Amino acid sequence: MAMVLVGVDEGLDGETFSGDGNGTCGALASSEKHRKLREEADKRYRANAEKMKLKYCKGKRKKTMFFCPGNFVSVRIPRIDRASTDRHRLPCVVVERLGKVHHLYRLRSSCGVLKTCFGESDLELYHGSLPLTVEDWKKDPVLSLREATKKLNSPNEFEVGRCNCKSECRSLRCSCRKLGSPCTSKCHQGLSCSNCPPSQMDAPAKRRKVVSCLSTAKNLILKKQQSQHKNTTQTSTVIDLTSEPDTNESSSTKKKVDKWVKVEDVCLTTADQGILLHPTAWVTDNILAAGQRLLQRQTGAHGLQPPCIGQMCAFDIQKGDFIQIVNNGHAHWLTISTIGAVDGTVNVYDSLYMSASSCIKEQVAAIVHTDNKEITLNFIDVQMQRGTYDCGLFSLAFATCLANGCLPEKQLFDQGKMRNHLRECLQKGELTMFPIMKERTPKKVIRAVDTVTVFCDCRMPEHNSMIQCCKCDEWYTTYHVWMYLKQH
Repeated sequence: MAMVLVGVDEGLDGETFSGDGNGTCGALASSEKHRKLREEADKRYRANAEKMKLKYCKGKRKKTMFFCPGNFVSVRIPRIDRASTDRHRLPCVVVERLGKVHHLYRLRSSCGVLKTCFGESDLELYHGSLPLTVEDWKKDPVLSLREATKKLNSPNEFEVGRCNCKSECRSLRCSCRKLGSPCTSKCHQGLSCSNCPPSQMDAPAKRRKVVSCLSTAKNLILKKQQSQHKNTTQTSTVIDLTSEPDTNESSSTKKKVDKWVKVEDVCLTTADQGILLHPTAWVTDNILAAGQRLLQRQTGAHGLQPPCIGQMCAFDIQKGDFIQIVNNGHAHWLTISTIGAVDGTVNVYDSLYMSASSCIKEQVAAIVHTDNKEITLNFIDVQMQRGTYDCGLFSLAFATCLANGCLPEKQLFDQGKMRNHLRECLQKGELTMFPIMKERTPKKVIRAVDTVTVFCDCRMPEHNSMIQCCKCDEWYTTYHVWMYLKQH
């Protein structure tokens, strides 16, 4: 009798495999293969799930840290509560940890205890040293993050406030006068203000002057119409509203201009003197023109033309080395020069920016008037100014260095003494080197490079309407083409 072997095996999912001696081995091998495949599939599924979790987790690159009382941490300051030059994070010390599973931390800053508690994701470990301890933290005043930030960061001179006063800002009701800062053009445009710098007090006066002229002219017209007789023929009367009426009242109340100093054909008034006495007043083109006149008389340097004619591109063409102060069209002064530059290159000495506006490019092309197709602008690595009010002083200081044979990029000026120095030089009639603290070593002589592509016979940059010649492929402005056709 043949013996039949019956084998029983339980699979991975509880399945039972049975058979004789030959079928049992096949069932066992199949179940083992299925088990390995399922284990491999489960392993890959879990690995893929971890990858997806890391991919879509917002804090995947930030490790979660747990802090204890006494640890130095820093909390992020919102952008709305700080200026660009202020601290981005507030350093604190952990004084208390709340919660068992999800922890919240109470923080103590140098100004007091913060009202809000923060979680681990809001904090970062602070590696510096702080004069803060955990002892007696309950005696400190409780304040918000915004209040602590305001006390920590010093008052920023670049922040511009608005008082929106309707009067002349003579009392402490004006927020600007209460803070001890002058009003700006953003506070109340067109209205008279006693808290404005001397450079901004002329605009309301001019407006009042125009209004008074219009009202006086209107009264004259009414009186003229009333005095006419019925039998006389009416004649047309032309009144110039742009000039003051020739009346006894206006001539008696006519303001006299107080002269301060006169440098050749440039006359400076007491208003210009007030600008140099005020720390946040912009230097005008009249003051810069007087300084350039002194430089030209002392050193004989070429260029140094009045900056006001640069906006109309009316500079005289300079073929040799020259020095010139120009305006970028946005109330910013800088210096351009070809001293020490190769042919077709102009050095730019700018204390604030590293790029040239379209207005600067037009002025450079007008004063150089080169036959080349391009003009290279090299921005020299000079000292950067603090604030936005002293660009005119720095441009004149750079021009003075160049006229006296010095390199402006190697000078570190004392910005706090520049205004008084220029005022004293204008009074004496001799412009000397501006106060220098020490010599500086620039990392790179040329900080940035820009190019000006010029066209047409006028050798100016690209204009809005240009015409290309089909023979020489040269571009011309429509104005010059029209003038050529008109002459021929």
